Amino acid sequence: MSNGIIFVVNSEAPEVRVAEIRNNRLFDIDIERGNQGLGSIYRGVISNVVPGMEAFFIDIGHSKKGLLHFKDCIESKEESGDLRLLNLRVGQSLLVQVSKPAVAKKGPRLTQRLSLPGRYLVLISPWDAVGVSRRIESEVERTRLKNLGETFRPLDYGLIVRTEAEGVTEELIRKDVEELLSQIEVIQQRFHAGLTPELLHQDLGLLGRVMRDRFNEDVDQVVIDSKQQYDFCRTLVASLSPHLVDRIQYYGNEKRKPLFDFFGVEHVLTQSQQKAVSLPHGGSIVIEETEALTAIDVNTGKFVGRTRLADTVLQTNLEAVEEVALHLRLRGIGGIIVVDFIDMERTRDRIRVMDALEAALKLDHVKTHIVQLSPSGLVEITRQREGLSLRQLMNSPCPKCHGEGVLKTPETAAIQARRQLRQLALEHPGRFFKVRLNPATAFHFVGSSAQQIMQFEDAIKTQITVRVDSQMNFESTQIEILNSAWEPERSLARFTLGMHDQLFPPIAPEFAVWNDLLVLLPVEISGDEQQSQLQQVVVLEIRSIERWYATSALLRP
Repeated sequence: MSNGIIFVVNSEAPEVRVAEIRNNRLFDIDIERGNQGLGSIYRGVISNVVPGMEAFFIDIGHSKKGLLHFKDCIESKEESGDLRLLNLRVGQSLLVQVSKPAVAKKGPRLTQRLSLPGRYLVLISPWDAVGVSRRIESEVERTRLKNLGETFRPLDYGLIVRTEAEGVTEELIRKDVEELLSQIEVIQQRFHAGLTPELLHQDLGLLGRVMRDRFNEDVDQVVIDSKQQYDFCRTLVASLSPHLVDRIQYYGNEKRKPLFDFFGVEHVLTQSQQKAVSLPHGGSIVIEETEALTAIDVNTGKFVGRTRLADTVLQTNLEAVEEVALHLRLRGIGGIIVVDFIDMERTRDRIRVMDALEAALKLDHVKTHIVQLSPSGLVEITRQREGLSLRQLMNSPCPKCHGEGVLKTPETAAIQARRQLRQLALEHPGRFFKVRLNPATAFHFVGSSAQQIMQFEDAIKTQITVRVDSQMNFESTQIEILNSAWEPERSLARFTLGMHDQLFPPIAPEFAVWNDLLVLLPVEISGDEQQSQLQQVVVLEIRSIERWYATSALLRP
């Protein structure tokens, strides 16, 4: 019987993308560029002790040092965070595992509590208990698996029974324990054989983890567009679940569409990078990721409903629940998420929305916790971070706004440029200045009819030369200190001008741009009444180049 679950794997070195499709709709996506080292085990060397952070910096042989927090040390039985309680020193070797990969400028997060995942179990060292996956709901089965775990658990080790263990035989559980114990013994032998930082065990990459952890009888097929990755998956699955090997299919180069386009994944992935997401009946959610948290706002938009306002609000919020859960997965958003649902007056509506949200988030394989709905409609969600979010992975901060998302207005930038020049005029009396600005900023700096700059020069008792650069952003200002004033130049250069060229202001324009100059438009084509002449291209002749702008004349056809 088909469950409608398909894994679609696109490999374009160094990137691997694994999309999970359920009932013909994209459900989740994971992206990895290179092996991020998650789960890898190292012989690390303590390079620094930082009491103020209650942490150690560990050299694991990478350019970025790993961070080992007090609470992640196996000797930390106190909650004080006092590093002096630990018998650890600079230069000492430690067996550590990457619990969180490096993100941006931060190195990887490390732990001394090792976990080795197998097909059915996870071996924990050190630990002395057995846990069973919460996704196994049958109490009878949970008890059976817990008893098997206690039977086979090695001394000083713990076990977590994974969801995949449901229904498997005692013999398979025993074999999984033996394989994991053999792996940890090899790692420990390699650790004691050296003193310098070294990788001792590398966990499977993204695709390998998906095949090991999520590929089971519920998955109809896995489609892969890389022959190398296809062969890797078949070999891996043959050792884990041989009866599932035939569900892995190769999507060859003879196909006319790229794999992600064929399954409609690429289009959805592009949409998932936009702030606004449309809901089925005209509402929307707006997703804003920040350093501290992610805010999601729910709006009714164009949706007006057919009955009462309360019903319209309820339906919009229920539609938003599905999209919120989906985009948390697709965008890989972690940390604190605050969802601002539309206010609901009826208690039963609030309960229904919260129940729907809990049900939607239960499908998430990443650990998620919901705080109850506040009277104002705010819901706080915490979701475990797993490396970079989609936005962080796919984008870099804008070089113009430096990631702020906004720029100063040209008028604000012009005022700030005047302040800079006023200060420089006080520091360098008797000197002259040349300022270079974005054309829009330069227009506000010069002002309509050059009133602003004339008054400014009178105020600071010096002369200023203005030049423009269309490649500069509104906020940028370049100032050069001169020993002599600018001398006007004669010029007979010609250039064409039309409505699609830069004009300032856009309505009733007074200035155009030519090379690095503002050009004062002749009266025949400036202002409201003459603007219609710019509907067709005109030819202007530069007559003179002044300090602030160039003057021009209209050449008749």
